[in-house]
Amino acid sequence: MRLFLAVLISAILIVFVSSPLTFAAVPGQVTLAYPENGSTVPKPDPNTLIHRWSSVADATEYEFQLDLLIGATYQTLSPNWVGTATSVGVSGLAEGYQMRYRVRARNLDGNGLWSNYSTYTIGAPLPVQVTSFSAIVEGTSVSLAWRTLSETQNYGFFVERGIDAAGLYTTVSQFIPGHGTTLAPQQYAYTDAAVPDGIWYYRLRQIDMDGSVSYLSSVRVVISRTADVIPSETPTEFSLAQNYPNPFNPATNIAYRTAAASHVKLCVYTMLGEEVATLIDEEQPAGEHSARFFGTNLASGTYLYRLEAGSFIQMKRMVLLK
Repeated sequence: MRLFLAVLISAILIVFVSSPLTFAAVPGQVTLAYPENGSTVPKPDPNTLIHRWSSVADATEYEFQLDLLIGATYQTLSPNWVGTATSVGVSGLAEGYQMRYRVRARNLDGNGLWSNYSTYTIGAPLPVQVTSFSAIVEGTSVSLAWRTLSETQNYGFFVERGIDAAGLYTTVSQFIPGHGTTLAPQQYAYTDAAVPDGIWYYRLRQIDMDGSVSYLSSVRVVISRTADVIPSETPTEFSLAQNYPNPFNPATNIAYRTAAASHVKLCVYTMLGEEVATLIDEEQPAGEHSARFFGTNLASGTYLYRLEAGSFIQMKRMVLLK
């Protein structure tokens, strides 16, 4: 009997030793990506503000919680599970609202820890964002084209021509209607015919619905009926200019030249090589071009901008100073 009990106890000990207790493999903690904590985000009217976070291994869904500061306390607006997506859109946010959000992951074993809160403020609506402005010279005519990434209360544009980049400009176009408020990219074009010989600069005069005026982008062209007086208007080499102004806040212009029709890609990176914006990614003709970069949602610091045009690659630095 004693031998039987000893064998039984040994067997039980072997079971416990060889089969240690296991715990449920709940997902890890989520890291929030956008909006960043402490940031001011342009009002996303009439579209939605996208909130993003990092994915977590083994997560089967995420819970998103959004709070609005009312008085001295936060009121929860939308606690909900959003499936496996790592982003969610929120509409109806008004300028001046102070918001905060957090996210947690879960799976069949349970809920992970909540992320830290990210607190942000809804600021003024996005301005009109002109992402490219180009000019093609054909004889004495200049064909201008520009593209907007988004528009807020945009009544429209006038095209102006000047004798130097910072000098006297005159209006050369009729009024060109805008698209009001939209986050959809828009294309515009205008041709200035019978331009006199000389070196000219074009810029856009943009008008809001309330009558306020902004001057956006500029591009340089050369008109010459006699090739021995002024060099050809077609660039003979690819080049990337230093952005202007620099330092900047919140927007700056980046000018570049293409000596031949090329697929052009212009991107902005952090000093660690993380891409923060793609300004141009399209086929463009030979000529003078410019792109406008907005650093509204970025922290102060040094950034890199890189131009790829065919086999030509060049990179420069710029400084965002808030």
